[in-house]
Amino acid sequence: MIVESKPVRTVGTVRRVIGICLLAFGLLVVARDAWLGISYWSAFRAEDRIRFVFWLWAGAVLTVAGLWLAFRLRGSGWLLVIVITSLTGIVLSYGRWWS
Repeated sequence: MIVESKPVRTVGTVRRVIGICLLAFGLLVVARDAWLGISYWSAFRAEDRIRFVFWLWAGAVLTVAGLWLAFRLRGSGWLLVIVITSLTGIVLSYGRWWS
């Protein structure tokens, strides 16, 4: 019995370039935000902590979206859904754990 394999769909050039740019930008945002958080967390006011967590979350969204666009990874698509919905948990946990 001969089994024919399905043709592999390749990622287009424009999609790959946009994905790699988003991935790089997201990694830069996360790295900068992590550095600021590690270095200056004790000096952060409540407004600064809200901004810190938002930019950390935004960097994660950009990174995962870039992975999904550039490499068409199914797992990164599901991870993107999880990261986007995690904003609700972050907002709800503000007054309890990290304010």
